[in-house]
Amino acid sequence: MINSIKNKINNIKYLKYKKRFLKASLLFAVCILLVVYLITRAYGSYITTAKLRADIDKAIYIFEEEKMSFNIDENKIIPSDDPYTYVFSVQNYNSTQTSDVDLTYNINIRSTTNLPLEIKLYRNENYNASGATNIIGSPTLKKDADGAWYRLYTESDDYDMSYNSNTKDIFTLVISFPKSYALDMKYVDITENIEVIINSKQII
Repeated sequence: MINSIKNKINNIKYLKYKKRFLKASLLFAVCILLVVYLITRAYGSYITTAKLRADIDKAIYIFEEEKMSFNIDENKIIPSDDPYTYVFSVQNYNSTQTSDVDLTYNINIRSTTNLPLEIKLYRNENYNASGATNIIGSPTLKKDADGAWYRLYTESDDYDMSYNSNTKDIFTLVISFPKSYALDMKYVDITENIEVIINSKQII
């Protein structure tokens, strides 16, 4: 192919035509490389997103300033060497509606103190990927109006959603309850209530 291009250049008699041919060839090569790069990047992004979206357990739709919450099935958590994962999405659109205002939201997690659980939360990444970042820190102990204690995990960042862009954030809640606790009789038949709270407000 290179020899063919050289022959074409040598067959061009006038310098300005040779320059024009070289410019056109260079532009064509750059376009090809750009197309290959964009296709590769788009495919990689699609694969990552597809893996995250494959097992969404719950979708939360926010369209205005509001507070929503949902609970994790407490009966499924028993001592295990494998962590429990719960995947949910937060988005500003559904099949029939899109938010018409700019929104910002954050997430808190509230749990009872019955079991020695470790709770982590990941946003838009696979929790077991190298360098994955847990976005909630250590919990704060609080007491409710009835005098019962609970743990509050406060997620400090606010995430923006523009009204002119359909946005979906995918979160993975990871709950660890090591199998070694199965030997401790005080945790037999004990459950833990875990509540995910989404606070959204309009950006003024």
